[in-house]
Amino acid sequence: MSVFEVIDRILELSPCAAVRYRIKRMLKQKIDLELFDEFYSSKWVELLRINQLSDGGYGRFHSRNSKIKQKFPTTEAAINSIKMLDIQRGNLLVDKLCDY
Repeated sequence: MSVFEVIDRILELSPCAAVRYRIKRMLKQKIDLELFDEFYSSKWVELLRINQLSDGGYGRFHSRNSKIKQKFPTTEAAINSIKMLDIQRGNLLVDKLCDY
């Protein structure tokens, strides 16, 4: 089974906006405004947004603080989530993190 067949099967399942956005980014397709807005208001991006600190980070960079319960135990973990979602520079979330 080819990658494109797998992608077609995933799309048949009517996945959430994050999955559809990520597939379009992988295939280097144009993202329409409706999907863009739906993705950036999805629970996954919202989780990143509400847990970002005012300085742009998510707490310690590499070593987690085991005494504090956080959705993202380190800034490094949040960066990995941003990379998996393929959120690009030019987005306030990423730009703020880069300034961190």
